[in-house]
Amino acid sequence: MKFKKRSSPKPDLTDRERQLRAHLWNDPGIVERLFSDSEWKSYTDDVSQSAIPTERMSVDLQQAIATDSQNKIRSIRRMHRRQQLARYAIAAAVLLFCGVFSWRVWLGSSPDIQTANHVAEVMPPPDTSSTVLENTSKESQHFTLPDGSSVTLYAQAKLSYPATFSPSSRELHLEGKAYFDVAKDAARPFSVYAGATKTTALGTSFTINTSEKNNRTSVILHSGKVAVAPIAMQTAMARTILSNKGERILFDAAFQVIAHQTPSVQKTIKEEVAKVDKAAAKVFLEMDNIPLAQVMTQLGHAYGKAIHFGEPSLQQIHYTGTVDLSKEKLHDVLAIICLINDLRYVEQQDGSYLLLRQAKPNESETSNTNDTLDQ
Repeated sequence: MKFKKRSSPKPDLTDRERQLRAHLWNDPGIVERLFSDSEWKSYTDDVSQSAIPTERMSVDLQQAIATDSQNKIRSIRRMHRRQQLARYAIAAAVLLFCGVFSWRVWLGSSPDIQTANHVAEVMPPPDTSSTVLENTSKESQHFTLPDGSSVTLYAQAKLSYPATFSPSSRELHLEGKAYFDVAKDAARPFSVYAGATKTTALGTSFTINTSEKNNRTSVILHSGKVAVAPIAMQTAMARTILSNKGERILFDAAFQVIAHQTPSVQKTIKEEVAKVDKAAAKVFLEMDNIPLAQVMTQLGHAYGKAIHFGEPSLQQIHYTGTVDLSKEKLHDVLAIICLINDLRYVEQQDGSYLLLRQAKPNESETSNTNDTLDQ
């Protein structure tokens, strides 16, 4: 069955009627599917004899329209989901890139220790032309490296390094236990490969021991800062910065940290207090009714001068007083002691001092006469 487009003016239709007409125009075969040829042939213009089957057609058209609408809604939803997933994928890729970039930057140049090289995934093999230091004795041995750094190899320890360090790095391989005192060189980080780890420093001192029990490795910091990291990236051990004197990290062959010890703050405070007390003791010298022999011994140690007595009886004189070593000169202190005890002192040509009793007028003349005779 075919329909012909008529050119007569269109009557005013509602939106629902326009929708039905458009659907019918796009799919005219719906009429043939709904009504057989016998039904069409039995149709007459007499309404009383044959009712127009508009209700059936209307229901079918409405169902078709509803199905089309649902299909359009599903298509739009699928499109929105794809767009949303695409946005999520782009955001995840950007975050992943930023995370990897930030991690590599942090790994390569930490604010705590600036180093030009980051940890490699595989330990670089020693140079075939490298220098090998091996201590086969039972005593520790001391060596000086080409860059001016020093290393102490303990018994059965072995160290290898290039005959000439490169302009950008100083890399060494250690087996056993060694103490390093690194010469500062900001352009060439000092890296020690030991026990499948890499310890990096610019200028510091530390000890590495790969001979711990149960295949464990330890790193102890003595001064400065070092970064300790595993060579293999697929490990749970994180890059660790040692920055406190005496700080120690111990880990096993599987890079499980067994211990990470930091010096106690309380212990540090006590050490500082002891230093202050010791310094204060050196500043003030207190003497309470002690023989003059002890007084002069303490003054001699404090000022680094030798003080002698002209006669032994002077050593039994007792003295009480306090000396501020940071402000008072030795000759001023001796002048006060001599004034109180009716003594005098003479500075010798060798820088030492001689304590004498105050000379009486006749003794002074006799002394001058003797000095003249001696000359």
